[in-house]
Amino acid sequence: MENIIRLINASQHCRQFIQYRCRGSMLFKNRNDFAGWVSRNGEIKHNWGGSERECYYSLHISTCIDNDYKRNCDQNSVRTSDEGYLTNKDDLPVTEMHFGDTGGDPERGRHTLGKLECWYSSSTGCKGSTIIQYFGSDQQLTQHQLHSIGPSGRDQGHPENEDLLAKWGQSAERRVKQVVQEIHVHEGDRGNKGQKGEPASASTIMEFKREVLELENSVNALPTNCEEAAVSSGYYLISPLGLQGIPFYVYCKESGLPGIKRTFIGHDSESEIEAGNCDPARCYQRTVTYTTNMENIVRLINASQHCRQYIKYRCRGSYMFSDGDIRAAWVSRNGALKYNWGGSERNYYCACGETGTCLDNSDKCNCDQNSGSITTSDEGYLTNKDDLPVTGMHFGDTGGSGEYGWHTLGKLECW
Repeated sequence: MENIIRLINASQHCRQFIQYRCRGSMLFKNRNDFAGWVSRNGEIKHNWGGSERECYYSLHISTCIDNDYKRNCDQNSVRTSDEGYLTNKDDLPVTEMHFGDTGGDPERGRHTLGKLECWYSSSTGCKGSTIIQYFGSDQQLTQHQLHSIGPSGRDQGHPENEDLLAKWGQSAERRVKQVVQEIHVHEGDRGNKGQKGEPASASTIMEFKREVLELENSVNALPTNCEEAAVSSGYYLISPLGLQGIPFYVYCKESGLPGIKRTFIGHDSESEIEAGNCDPARCYQRTVTYTTNMENIVRLINASQHCRQYIKYRCRGSYMFSDGDIRAAWVSRNGALKYNWGGSERNYYCACGETGTCLDNSDKCNCDQNSGSITTSDEGYLTNKDDLPVTGMHFGDTGGSGEYGWHTLGKLECW
């Protein structure tokens, strides 16, 4: 529901088709509320599609089968229906439907509920479902968009990118194909199978194609990485695969080297965190959640020449790989446990083991000296692009008196 509300709040208009087909089954006759629908806030509502008035079916009440009633079904006899669109954004989407008066013979009722539709009005004259198709009313697309936004609203000097990101979703080819083959003018679309309206006119399709091309040009104009994006440090919208992917936010920063800017993707484990209180190997486990989805991260990694991620374990009386007793590990993007530490590509080695500078020269990590009187650390960069980013960290040997551990994981960096 949270994602649906975000879509509703980001849209100018939303609606949802609702229909009740009846034979001898009433909706609201004589203020007897046999029917109702439930809003997203859990309120039972007694207006029906086409009306915002309680116990009404349509604003055009003179079109009911019996003019004495406000709903067709309330004539309580012949097979008929009441249907229309609910349009109050504060109530949508419909979460339940309630009906009654179907216990006798022949009392029957059938209900239909359409998809939630949301859209913006267009300056080109396109409207209704024509716009909905590429603004992204299907739930899967909305999820992608929301996961891709990351630190929303912090794009440096380009607030229009928020609107662009909200509109971008499926491939251009699929969107245009939908226009040509599937789109119908919304006034003729009753919202239920077998009652589609007239196909969109050639002029409507051409206007839509033009608007799609403008949108494609806007996405194509986005930078593919921070090299192209950054004038100064900050958050920027990038699209590494152009029209083939969904844009997402990254943090860009000068590297200190001429002409090189680094692309950063953050997560929820950047601050130093204490590694629990347990003794067995890898008994403490931390899952890392990033500000964009893994698909976008892999696209960025594949489009970059270099990537790295800083990892650190600060310890006191807590070891990592001493004498083959493996208490620590990190998890690759593919879910594999890894036993090299930052600054080394070799299993059970830390940076100091590679350089021969560990506190105890017989150890391969500083923490493996395992002294309860010394606080030390092992830290460095992981650089294997096929494994990055880190998705989890596991530690142990922190269950006894004087045994402590703290982990830190930096942003993913690519350039």
